[in-house]
Amino acid sequence: MNTVIRLLLTTVVISIGFNADIGEGEGDARVAQPMVIGASAEQQQTLDDALLLFQEAGLELPPLVIKFVGTAEPCEGHAGLYRPAPADEAASIDKITICHRLPLFLVHELAHAWAHHSLTPETRQRFLNHSGLDRWNDHRDVWNNRGTERAAHTIAYALTLATPTDNPDILRLVCGYELLTGDPMPRPNLATCPEAENGT
Repeated sequence: MNTVIRLLLTTVVISIGFNADIGEGEGDARVAQPMVIGASAEQQQTLDDALLLFQEAGLELPPLVIKFVGTAEPCEGHAGLYRPAPADEAASIDKITICHRLPLFLVHELAHAWAHHSLTPETRQRFLNHSGLDRWNDHRDVWNNRGTERAAHTIAYALTLATPTDNPDILRLVCGYELLTGDPMPRPNLATCPEAENGT
């Protein structure tokens, strides 16, 4: 894992402590209940809290199968793994595997699912330009230099940021949120972004 991202994961304050039913409320995105495999009661609560973050932000998630496992092998050395359904399998749905307990990784993988189904090619290109990256998901690139990973970081940090920050590494991530979603950050008072970074 990239050293900068590892440092961010250990310093950013993550707040996924909400406790509410996941449903469709007025002004909220539709959040379909995923099929969940292998979750403890604590992991199920963490998932419910993460889904609520997406609902409150108005970010609609696709149907998902989410599997919680206790070893790293199913995630191919990563903390989590998102796999979209094959385009030629109409009956199949996207899958997420979670191999790490830190809630941010679950939000990150959910962000992959949102981005895969929501971002247009034009928005992806604007985000690449904003981030100074060349390609969206070329495995020849270092993991953290792929647009898809930077976008998932952006969504995850913007949704979970809990205290004010002027950390330049975190700001570089969360300040791309509006460009990706078309909406202001959920808690804009926690991070001040230069106007040019908002993608408007």
